[in-house]
Amino acid sequence: MVLFISCADYELLNLGEPESVQLQISAVTDSTVSLVWSKSHDEDFKNYKLYYSRKETVDNNDSLVDSLSFRVDTVRTVRGLAPDTRYYFRVLVTTGRNLSSPSNEVDTITCKDTVIDTLNHLKLYAPEIKTDSTVMLRWSKYTEFFDSYKVFGDTTWEVNTKDSLYATVYQDTTLIISKLVKNKKYWFRVYAKKDTSYLAESNSIEVLVP
Repeated sequence: MVLFISCADYELLNLGEPESVQLQISAVTDSTVSLVWSKSHDEDFKNYKLYYSRKETVDNNDSLVDSLSFRVDTVRTVRGLAPDTRYYFRVLVTTGRNLSSPSNEVDTITCKDTVIDTLNHLKLYAPEIKTDSTVMLRWSKYTEFFDSYKVFGDTTWEVNTKDSLYATVYQDTTLIISKLVKNKKYWFRVYAKKDTSYLAESNSIEVLVP
């Protein structure tokens, strides 16, 4: 029996392991970590597999977050994490020829859980990265009578009302912040205010604009 191999098949047979992707953390809250990685250009691309662990050196025996079959799908948020806990993450690129390459490993500590009484606190959710200088924040609605939300930011996780006021929001529970510096870390916190008093505060979240 004669086996015929096309030029395309021959090229795939001579391909080695796929080129690994570069992984980085884009945002952190008390229960979520958002990640982004570079796009694979392997001709025989099959999927990305995102893993995480509480221990260093993540591999395919650790917790699988998701398997992503589109090469342009390079963003994921891991949810349900414990506050004030270190986690490690890694992405594997796999191919149709049963080969894979791991990304670099990244790690972070989730923010401390500052939301104790949900009636008197706001919940600031995982942010959505829009561009390399823009992020959208979203938070829970404060149900008591108040005048406005105040969004403060800083370069440390201990952000409070003494830090930079990014915006005053009157009704919405979302805010797009622009003109951020690429590869710089920011922390944000939202307050509900009435007259001169702050009635409620959110947890702080960490944002790294990729």
